[in-house]
Amino acid sequence: MKPQNLPEKLIWFYILGTYPIYYIGGLYLFAPLLAAYLFFYLIKQWWNQTDDTPYDDRIELSAPAWVWLGCMSIVAFAAVIGGIDFDLPLSKIIFTLVNRWFRTWALMAIFPVIGHLNIRPQLIYRAVCIFCIQSLILVPIFTACYYLFNAYDYGFVSPLSKFGGGVIFYVVKVFGSTLDVTEKRLQMIAPWPPALGLVGDLFFCLCLQETNKKLKVLGMAGAAALTFGSISRMAIFCLIVIIPTTWVLSNVTKSWLQFTLSGIFFGSAVFYSSLKEKIDAIILSVRQFRSGSTRAREAIQQLAMNAWRQDAPIWGHGTFSENGPASVGFRGIGSHHTWLGLLYAHGIVGALPLAIAFAWSFFDLLTKLGTHKHAVVGLSILIILIIFSFEDNIDGLAYLYWPSLIVLGIAFKENVHLKPNSSKMIYT
Repeated sequence: MKPQNLPEKLIWFYILGTYPIYYIGGLYLFAPLLAAYLFFYLIKQWWNQTDDTPYDDRIELSAPAWVWLGCMSIVAFAAVIGGIDFDLPLSKIIFTLVNRWFRTWALMAIFPVIGHLNIRPQLIYRAVCIFCIQSLILVPIFTACYYLFNAYDYGFVSPLSKFGGGVIFYVVKVFGSTLDVTEKRLQMIAPWPPALGLVGDLFFCLCLQETNKKLKVLGMAGAAALTFGSISRMAIFCLIVIIPTTWVLSNVTKSWLQFTLSGIFFGSAVFYSSLKEKIDAIILSVRQFRSGSTRAREAIQQLAMNAWRQDAPIWGHGTFSENGPASVGFRGIGSHHTWLGLLYAHGIVGALPLAIAFAWSFFDLLTKLGTHKHAVVGLSILIILIIFSFEDNIDGLAYLYWPSLIVLGIAFKENVHLKPNSSKMIYT
């Protein structure tokens, strides 16, 4: 499979060159630049199209794409008003928009819009499989290095950090691993281990769509290695449930499955008490595993909730807190939770748009199941993002999992259109 146009070439070579880009510390810089270039490329294509433009090359944004653009623009507006309310200097407000909003929330909207270009999802699936195979080769090497030679936490800060956005995003771990308190964990291309778990889960969904069986199996193995190597509880949970969830979503329109699921739900209601006890026991055991991390997260979340309620319930504080107290390891207030981070930084005005965008996207894809071939993978991506939003700041990691966002945009684009000069309904 070879790229056939400029957007495909840029996407293909970027994904295949992810590790070289990481080792120069360029992921956090180049991903937003790629998004900006392809976004303006799309605008140019849309502006120049005429009635003579080939049907397959026409640009027509779907309703969910417009919703994401509008909602993420509201987040930017909330950042400005919040900054004004807290008397932040103009330079700080501009810095927040350029080095925070544009690299995070803007990417959440721009990459799905880019999916409306003439980009074949199969090309993204193939490129992601190759990246995961590269990871499958590196994971055992890095694992051996940190277990046999204690070669962890060796790294450097890229000179590209001068372009701003947070030093942590420019830190390059030479052996792809770190020492998290007492645990040696992989983080590979990610700024912290759970972020790698999110990338592994999302890329696993993409590898599932690959048509070449050998590449598919190896890609899935590589994605799973990233997830388990991160030792992220949420990531491992998502990986375990993603296969049955994807299968159920793919077959949800079949009557026999609907009948079976109704029986399962009925049985769950009958045995609710005993099931609840078992589920509570499982949750408790998961929380006790790496209990220190659990306590730190809960403390950070409580600080963010209190600060939002007491100080800035409507517009937020305008930006994240750089450092929290020593009790939470000086982690920023608003980190480790997308929703509480939004409430803290941008108030209820900033949090509601994300809820609207998620809900709109979910129901749009849900109505396409069984009739649109990319709706299942799009819904799987969306579900993982929603789940992870309660454990991490998914907006700050969009520069890593952006291929999934493009595929999400391709799923949005799948609508029934009437081809010009024809009465035949087709899927695009």
